[in-house]
Amino acid sequence: MLGSDRVRYAATIIVRALWAALVLYWIASLGLAILSQAQTVRNEYREYQRRSEREEQEAAKQIAEKCAVFFKSGQSVAKCLADGIQAHHNKSNSDQELQAQIEATYWTKWAALAALFGIPVGILGLIGLFWSLRQTRAAISNDRELGNAEIRAYVSVTPLTLSDFKVGSIPKITFGIENKGTTPAYSIRHLASVAVLPYPLLDHQGDMVSAVPGQKIPDQVLHSDGKIIGDGRDIKPLSAEDYKRSLEGKDFRLYAFGKIEYRDVFKADRFTKFCAYVDPDVLSKALKVQAASGPGPGATRIDWVFAHVHNEAN
Repeated sequence: MLGSDRVRYAATIIVRALWAALVLYWIASLGLAILSQAQTVRNEYREYQRRSEREEQEAAKQIAEKCAVFFKSGQSVAKCLADGIQAHHNKSNSDQELQAQIEATYWTKWAALAALFGIPVGILGLIGLFWSLRQTRAAISNDRELGNAEIRAYVSVTPLTLSDFKVGSIPKITFGIENKGTTPAYSIRHLASVAVLPYPLLDHQGDMVSAVPGQKIPDQVLHSDGKIIGDGRDIKPLSAEDYKRSLEGKDFRLYAFGKIEYRDVFKADRFTKFCAYVDPDVLSKALKVQAASGPGPGATRIDWVFAHVHNEAN
């Protein structure tokens, strides 16, 4: 795993830990609040019991004093005591029912608050889970891509020679194809050409070569560190005008260009494009060397300059 991946992995772990700590903090805070309120209710209940005992003692005293008056007047003491006790019980039951309703309302409020609190926490938890899964998937995908990139095939191209560059002939070029990766390049195909074109080329230059119907394209395997030689030619004989343009060096140059297509060990389709030109003075010197070598095609090594477009790969 590369350094950037380790940093990304560590950052993901830290974010997950912070997220878990935040959720636990929320849950603990809610739990502590509920426990605190429960303790408050227990204290209030104890106070209520003590208050009830005092009220019962006060009620017994009041009933005794009241019934003593009835006793002196000759009325029924038993009936007085019964009525007084019943009245006290009725009042006590009413107070207990009211207290129970208050407590039920109180806990209903806390249950509603807990539910309302749980909804955003649950939503945030799901969001965090999906984000975590997405980051994990992205990390796995990045690791796979990096692993593939380390062992896949990489095909490079170097223009080499020029031959038959004379009026009425079809110019030809050769170029070297090399696999600088660690695994073979399968079904490697190459197509190239040479032509006198405007200089410089357009910035949005598209594909400069394409196969014509019925054209045979070489297809072979290129192993790691393997090298092969490809060739290409113009589609028409060189005209006197193009010959002159290429040597004048004003608005035209002689270009060699092509495209190599192949499939890597992971069955992904790959390509490498190339485009290079030769400066007029270099071309003039090469033609003089070629003429001095005598009649014949005479392939001459050229110092090509790569153009600013059509030199890319995937």
